[in-house]
Amino acid sequence: MNRNNEPRLNRALSPISDWRLRVALSASKMGLWDWDLQTGAVTWSPETFALVGFQEFDGRFDSFAKLVHPEDLPRVIAQVDRALSERSEYSDEFRIFRPDGQERWLCNLGRPTLDDNGEPVRLSGTVQDVTERKQSEQVLKGYAQRLIVLEEELRKKVSIELHDDIAQELSALGFNLGHLSKNLPKRTSEKVLSALEDSRRLTKQINRSVRNLMVELHPLPLEEFGLVGAISDYANRFAKRTGLALSLELSPVLPRLAAQAELALFRITQEALTNVLKHAAATSVTISLGRTGALLQLSIKDDGHGFHAERASRQPAGTGWGITIMRQRAALAGGSLRVQTEPGAGTTIMVEMQAP
Repeated sequence: MNRNNEPRLNRALSPISDWRLRVALSASKMGLWDWDLQTGAVTWSPETFALVGFQEFDGRFDSFAKLVHPEDLPRVIAQVDRALSERSEYSDEFRIFRPDGQERWLCNLGRPTLDDNGEPVRLSGTVQDVTERKQSEQVLKGYAQRLIVLEEELRKKVSIELHDDIAQELSALGFNLGHLSKNLPKRTSEKVLSALEDSRRLTKQINRSVRNLMVELHPLPLEEFGLVGAISDYANRFAKRTGLALSLELSPVLPRLAAQAELALFRITQEALTNVLKHAAATSVTISLGRTGALLQLSIKDDGHGFHAERASRQPAGTGWGITIMRQRAALAGGSLRVQTEPGAGTTIMVEMQAP
C-alpha cells in the first residue's frame, strides 16, 4: 500500500478525514493505524507514514516489524499476542530504525475490535513519537546513576570514619572502664561501682549502635560473603533490633553477581524492610532470593495491611517515595521491580534481573 490508497485509509479510519484531527495529530507527533486480523492488511494515516519514514508500504505487519529494533521486537509481538488473547488494551514503547537512518522511539496504544462471537478481528490505535521523552529519561537515569554512586562513596567514607574514630575510641573507653573497675579500692562505695558498671554497659550499647550504623552505611558482609550472606546478616540484625519475625528463603548456590547488582538488591532489601517497619504494621516478613530459569528473583513479602499502589506512587514522600527509589535502583542495575499489594492483603516487592 502507498499514498495512493488514501480513500481506503480514510474509509478504515474515518475520523481522520476531519482536518482538525489531522492538525492535532501532526502537532502531537501522533498517527493512527488499523490492522485487519482477517486479511492481514495494515492501514496507516498520513501522519503515521511521516513518523515511521516510509514513502511506500506494502500494507503488511511483517514490513513494519522489519523496522523495529531486534531487541524490542519480541516484546512488541508478545504484547500484541497478550492484548489479543486477553481482549485487552495493547500498549508498548519500542525503537525503530527509519529508512533515513534515524533511530526513533514510538509508543503504540491500541485495542482489539471483537466480532459477534467475541473473537478479535481488528487491532486499532495510535502511534506517537516519544523520542524526546525517552532521551530525557536516559539523561535523568544518568544523573540518578551518578547520584547513587556519590551516595555510596559518601556512605563508605562515613562508615570508615566511624570505624577509625568513634568505634575505636569507644573500644578504648570500654577498656579503660574495665581497668578502672578492676583496680578500684576495696572501700569504693556501691554508688560509684554501680555508676561505673552502668557506664560500661552504656559504652557497649553505643558501640553496638555505631557498628550497626556502619553496616547500614556500608555493608562489609556484602564484599566478604556475597549477597546471600549480607542479606542473612542484615536480616538477623534487623529482627533482633525490631522484634519482627523474619523468614529467609535464600538459595545457597547463588553465584556472585556484578558489584552494582548485588549492592542494588541489598539496598532494595534494606529499603523494603524499613518501609515494612514504618508503614505496614506487619508481624512477619519473608525474604526470598533465588534463580528461576534465566531470571534472578528477589522478593520481600509482608503480612501487613497493604495499600493502594497507584495512590502511593503519586505521593512525594512516605511509602511512594521509597518505592520510587527501589524501582530506580533496580532499573539502574538492569532489572525491574513490581509491587503486588492491596489494602488488607499485605505487600510483596519483587525484583527480577538476568541471572549470570
